[in-house]
Amino acid sequence: MKNNVTRMKILLITNAPFLKAGNQSLRRTIFFLNELGVDFELWLLGDSSTKYSIPLNIHAKKFQSKFFSFLKKISVFFSSWLKKIRITNIKIAKRKAQTGREKQDFPPISKTIPIRNEKDYIEWFVHVPWVLLYSLKVLLHAVINWRKVKEFDIIWGYERGGVVPAFLLSKLFKKTLVTSFQGTVLFDYLKTYGVAGTLLRQPLDFLTSKIRAELIVITDDGTNGLKAFVKLGHNANNILFLPNGVSLHELREILEAVDCREEENEVLKFVIAKRLTTFGRIERSVLLASELVRVGFTDFKLFIIGDGPEYNKLNALVKRNDIERQVVLLGALPYEETMKYISCSDMVWSFNDSSNLTNTVQDALAIGKYVLTLNDGSLEGFLKLSPGIDRNKILLVNLENFLEEATTKIVNWKKDYVDEKYKGKENICLTENVWTWENRAEEIYKRLEKLVRKDTGREKL
Repeated sequence: MKNNVTRMKILLITNAPFLKAGNQSLRRTIFFLNELGVDFELWLLGDSSTKYSIPLNIHAKKFQSKFFSFLKKISVFFSSWLKKIRITNIKIAKRKAQTGREKQDFPPISKTIPIRNEKDYIEWFVHVPWVLLYSLKVLLHAVINWRKVKEFDIIWGYERGGVVPAFLLSKLFKKTLVTSFQGTVLFDYLKTYGVAGTLLRQPLDFLTSKIRAELIVITDDGTNGLKAFVKLGHNANNILFLPNGVSLHELREILEAVDCREEENEVLKFVIAKRLTTFGRIERSVLLASELVRVGFTDFKLFIIGDGPEYNKLNALVKRNDIERQVVLLGALPYEETMKYISCSDMVWSFNDSSNLTNTVQDALAIGKYVLTLNDGSLEGFLKLSPGIDRNKILLVNLENFLEEATTKIVNWKKDYVDEKYKGKENICLTENVWTWENRAEEIYKRLEKLVRKDTGREKL
């Protein structure tokens, strides 16, 4: 902790969940910046703020409204209704063309899901008004408590729900504005639909991403956030583009506590940890497991960690392919429990459509695990900053001929892996020269410190 300098005071406004078991980017960024010398006050928007797990030394103000909650419920209801109608129409139109293995619920395994806005116009009629109404509520609170707001050095809008109110406060109180985005969907939309089409389909993402700030922090998660924001007219010098990191301290504690000898070692263990959403494409892992069984590769367990709207469909897919003995859906687990499974696994899988640079993949590589993933380039930002990672343990497959290529990779990998007895506890080796959450926080802190010094210099003139 930097006690030799005056600590920065930052007001951070967000609707993103501050959870111990999830959303690591928000939680860890705040935690490590606080240790470096930043005093935060959090203004949390929406009903989900009641679930936030906030450190005792960080003050939080929760903004909630029954009327705004009603708007959110309308959004969820219509979004679900429209999605069901769309899925039903797609099933009817494509039922004859689908293969037996991929029928009923999932798109072709070797194709990415075409980008679309599943909420249709819900964003315009619900989400945009939701943000504007909360912005007015925040603005009113700030005016009433103007003396307190004046004390902050920086106003930080975190994710799209927090950017608009932060922008308004920064203008009203003439404060430095910082914005943050945990990746973005805009690159593919801009590429496919152009500016006008993107505004029509993703208004909230588009409008909040257009807001100018003295510093924009974008997570390099493989979704081409830097290219998207430059395309929207931002100066690249005002953008800090960084991947998430790993926590060596936590990984070390977990590795010291876990005992993989308690696990069954007669079968190989594969793990995938991801929220079960459409674009997560977890069905690819299930169908790969089914293909492995079909070719006689049966001595394995695939543990799927996560919960979400695709859970029931995936569970049905497992039963339909008669692979309950090989595939286990564990549901959502805390971070520490998830890491125990990863620590005792032989390989981690990740086959997402948008990006495969997940926290799970980063943690797995940091402890020396093999990773089987798509050859989409999404890991490069993290790997360039982590020279200690053994790239030989990253097995890449292409979407074209996905099942055949992935099956061949696993079968060939097993020969060397088992023959060398490079398994279980021997496979756990924490890599020190890797990009960490502390590294990420330090880079952000340097930029914040520079902004504060610049503002202080202006005030003295």
